[in-house]
Amino acid sequence: MTKTILGALLVSLLCISSGKAHAEAQYAHLYADPDAQTAFMKEKIRITFQKYGERVVRQAIRVASCETSGVPNGHILQWDAKGNLLPNKKGGQARASFQVMSRLHKPDFDRKGLKIEVLADYLVFVEYLFNRNKNSFQDWYPSKHCWRNVQVAQK
Repeated sequence: MTKTILGALLVSLLCISSGKAHAEAQYAHLYADPDAQTAFMKEKIRITFQKYGERVVRQAIRVASCETSGVPNGHILQWDAKGNLLPNKKGGQARASFQVMSRLHKPDFDRKGLKIEVLADYLVFVEYLFNRNKNSFQDWYPSKHCWRNVQVAQK
């Protein structure tokens, strides 16, 4: 039994240290369904940003879409088909729907008691970045050409 527990701990540590944090099992039904995952994530983003108004909600949805699919009205994915946080297509440390830099922001996540692989924590951190920049999406400036001043029809 001790070997089993140690083995599980070792595998967990290897996954976390490699930046391939596995998502929460409760969302497993969404992993391989980009349309369902997009609808789910839009609702989670809407809830997170609703206190800032509809304009900010729409912009947050565009930012997440641009970050994960490269277009302002594309899929918004938090996880890949295997349940790992969606990695950046070009490699590197960016993860999930808003492509948060996992290693760069790890000290901030830790200081706030948040875990990047927990969806609620991830969105709290995205909101923290938004607030830190005086209620703007400045941290996502590399994709600004995609999401800024774009009119997107809402479904």
